Amino acid sequence: MRKALFAASICVFASGAAIAQFPPLNVKTGQWQVTLTSSVNATLPPEAQAALARLPPAQQEALRSRFGGGAQTRTYTNCVKQADLAKGAFQDPNQTCNWTTVMSSPNDMQLRGTMCRANGRDDMTGDVSVTIHAIDSENATGSVQFNAAGRGTTIASNATFTSKWVGATCTN
Repeated sequence: MRKALFAASICVFASGAAIAQFPPLNVKTGQWQVTLTSSVNATLPPEAQAALARLPPAQQEALRSRFGGGAQTRTYTNCVKQADLAKGAFQDPNQTCNWTTVMSSPNDMQLRGTMCRANGRDDMTGDVSVTIHAIDSENATGSVQFNAAGRGTTIASNATFTSKWVGATCTN
């Protein structure tokens, strides 16, 4: 569940449909390093709360700190291809969303995602709002707001990210 909840909070990095009339982001293609800092608040159904209460205190605290609004940071690399620049670069390979490009220019992009599914799971769906700002061709920043529900659970997440181009050749 931890991976699914975290992955859902970063749905921004998913692939999706582009709208042709928008110009793509003006960033280099190739390998990028993405650092995402997010906070996740989750409300669990009673049966999940009961299961949490049966865990040892250290595990309970670890889960509460992870999904109780505290900041978590994750760094990963991603291969950005030319086609990604028109539909949302810096995607996480564990996500699938249906994307709509709201606005795009060489320096800025706004995306809306719906029906996000983490790690192939169909039981949690949500919507996400993403902004990406290309500082220059090798650096970008952005933010993500995500809300999801399913199986009696609700999730709200806010995140910011920085992305740095590390080379023209992709290793993943």
